[in-house]
Amino acid sequence: MSDSIQRPRWPALIALSAAFGLVVPSQGVSAADPFFDAPIDFDLEAAETDPHGNSAVPTSTLSLTADEVAKVRAGGHKSAHL
Repeated sequence: MSDSIQRPRWPALIALSAAFGLVVPSQGVSAADPFFDAPIDFDLEAAETDPHGNSAVPTSTLSLTADEVAKVRAGGHKSAHL
């Protein structure tokens, strides 16, 4: 009678599950499938507008009166220059 040492099976199971996990999700998905049905048409020459249709203006044209500044500071609001 020979003493045989059984190897643990978990390394093979981990390798098999990793290989199966990498192969299964990729089935049926082709790299050639486009994300959009049609290309997006960008007009880079068009003026920027906000959601309400107002034209964008340079920040250098914006100003606040002393009362508006005091109102903003009193309200505890923070502003950001984007």
